[in-house]
Amino acid sequence: MLNAAGRVFAARGYQNATVREICAAAGVNIASVAYYFGDKMGLYRAAVRLIRDEESRRFPIPDPAVQTDPTERLFAFVRTLLQRMFDTNEDDGWQVRLLIRELQQPTEAMEDIVKDHFAPIQDQLYQNLAELVGEPIDPSSLMHLSFTVIGQCFHYGVCENAVNALLIQRGLAAELDIDELAVHITSVAMAAAANAGFVKHQARLRELIR
Repeated sequence: MLNAAGRVFAARGYQNATVREICAAAGVNIASVAYYFGDKMGLYRAAVRLIRDEESRRFPIPDPAVQTDPTERLFAFVRTLLQRMFDTNEDDGWQVRLLIRELQQPTEAMEDIVKDHFAPIQDQLYQNLAELVGEPIDPSSLMHLSFTVIGQCFHYGVCENAVNALLIQRGLAAELDIDELAVHITSVAMAAAANAGFVKHQARLRELIR
């Protein structure tokens, strides 16, 4: 039932999806929603939790206690995010499409998604990058650096069709390779963090806006 609900929510959005349509797709009685989930929002929240649980099971974020080298951990982290973004699974990728729709058209479930899904990922990346920078840096700058890493992963996933079209137009490989993308994104992050370059470039650029 949750998979059926997820596909309908991903295709039609929370507002346009109906309980009747979801139950028909799942082949269950319409009263099942009230019995198991309370209402449509309860069902929607459960579908979002399923995404979190399935992603954590299939593509776990690297454990800092196990993968102690910050460079290797960052690469594994980026590769995991890309795997999640490009994953279509047997359910035609409704999980990624539902999360993207929620980001664009947020519901009251957004608080759950940020707290339970995004914040733990962001916190781990934040700490990983702090290790790589290796010197004092203001929290806002470090947070934006983490957004830069995550944003690149989202770009290749969300804009996959446009990226492929641009690659074809320029005579490059049409298929996006997750491993090579992980190498590129990690290298960019490492270059930003290495040798205090990030802090120095920030200081210079801030002089331009004073």
